[in-house]
Amino acid sequence: MVQILGLRHGEKDGDKLTISGENQVLAAGHRLLSQGFCFDRLIHSGANRTRRSLEILITAMKIFHLPLEENENFSYNVGKNFHASREEFAAEMEKIQQAGGTLDIALRLSKYAQEVRRYIYGSIIDLGREMESKSQKSALVFSHSPLIVTAAPVPEETPYGLYECDGILYTYERGKIKKSEIIRAPIRGKTLW
Repeated sequence: MVQILGLRHGEKDGDKLTISGENQVLAAGHRLLSQGFCFDRLIHSGANRTRRSLEILITAMKIFHLPLEENENFSYNVGKNFHASREEFAAEMEKIQQAGGTLDIALRLSKYAQEVRRYIYGSIIDLGREMESKSQKSALVFSHSPLIVTAAPVPEETPYGLYECDGILYTYERGKIKKSEIIRAPIRGKTLW
């Protein structure tokens, strides 16, 4: 069994974390440490805000022995061609939220959500398979919302989008995502809408 914890980055201004965002990540790191989380892999999407979030979190958790890995499979470029503008993306997110805000609704209403789900699901499976072959048990992935939640195996119970520093814990076993669980950040951040 492999666990993959996908976290949304802290509050940002452009592609940089704000002071509030840094504090959100620091608090999340302290909470994960107090809950006994430990990781074999540390991954970020390549965006500055995810790399910086990971740097702060590993300092809080005192994880200094692992390299930081960049993995574009978890980047915001996934599905980027589905929206002509930020406004179009925001309008789609608003429509999904008004209809109930869950992943199953997003998958019914959004070609973006459908495409991203296929891609992220495959990326989680590939990472889980690779880790399983190396006898690694857990990974931390800093990514983006709503991207990181789209592989959840029970879409009707999964929110489409996370608050800043919220996460989703995937349990992978023998080629499948067996379950997922939303992990809430200790400092409530903003959503996308």
